[in-house]
Amino acid sequence: MLRSIASRLVSVLLLGGTAVGLYNVYGDNSAVKALAEEAACGKRTCSVTFTRESRSPIGQSFTVQTRLVARGSRERSASVDVECRRSFYLVGEYSCRAQGALPEDTAAASP
Repeated sequence: MLRSIASRLVSVLLLGGTAVGLYNVYGDNSAVKALAEEAACGKRTCSVTFTRESRSPIGQSFTVQTRLVARGSRERSASVDVECRRSFYLVGEYSCRAQGALPEDTAAASP
């Protein structure tokens, strides 16, 4: 009897985990893309183009081409890799971090 209950509980947990994983991969990810864009641009306003997108049950990763018009109409661009992960493997809020973001705008930058 106890073994039967444990077996059913494990089956339900595995089916639930599979359903959540499928949702993470195939569900709407527009909010995650907005977080990725924010991580790629930082506090500046820039335009982005997503050039690569990869989704798994526990996270998403993007390559974003960013374009920033600096003072004096000089345009700078960079390819930024952004990694977004859920706080608890399959569930929780996404948080994103960027690698290779545009350098900070400084007054001492040469034209």
